[in-house]
Amino acid sequence: MADDEETWEQTLEAYEHAKREQLRNEGPGPLRRELASLVRYLHRDEDSPQLANVDVDEGFRAAKARVLRELLSEAERDDDG
Repeated sequence: MADDEETWEQTLEAYEHAKREQLRNEGPGPLRRELASLVRYLHRDEDSPQLANVDVDEGFRAAKARVLRELLSEAERDDDG
């Protein structure tokens, strides 16, 4: 179980690093679109027939959404400062 948790954290750190680089290279637009997509997914209709067979770790998606929000907040603060 600890190995799974460690792998999850490493994957999230790699994701954050990649998104930070993407923000630096492409600006906030792509991150905002990805965040919107994640939020839509996380707030989808649970009874939707198209989603009945989806088996996804929603905790990881929520963590990715938090990373994107933090990066976008940092970018906005940098623009204001």
